[in-house]
Amino acid sequence: MSNLKATVTGVSDGKGGTVTFTWDDPEEDFINEYRYRYSEKSNSEGFTSWTKVPSSDADTTTWAPGIHGSLTTVFYELRAVNTTPNPDLEGPLTAILVLRVNSSGDSDNPRAAPADLTAAPGVQQVTLTWTASGAATRG
Repeated sequence: MSNLKATVTGVSDGKGGTVTFTWDDPEEDFINEYRYRYSEKSNSEGFTSWTKVPSSDADTTTWAPGIHGSLTTVFYELRAVNTTPNPDLEGPLTAILVLRVNSSGDSDNPRAAPADLTAAPGVQQVTLTWTASGAATRG
């Protein structure tokens, strides 16, 4: 999976909401489905078992579930899978952090990224940094 992005909408008072994951089509015939797991504990422990992204196949490039769990921070891992051989051949996982933040709850328009947003790659993680706006936020 490449160019994986997540957009959060519909959060109210730090609860509920939907996360829309999108990624580029790898255009590989050997990919049969996509799988995910999540953790509310950390990016290295407490993950659920791998679960098939519903209705996913080789052409899937988007998935929009309700945000799993009830905490503000949810760690997701997604991967492409070839289910034809036995055992399954799983591609490398791609990790992404989803944060529930305040929104009007009645808008499907995601907030624009801050102008000074930077991303720093690390070992199995990416650190995002930006300057907070003057608006009240909830993390």
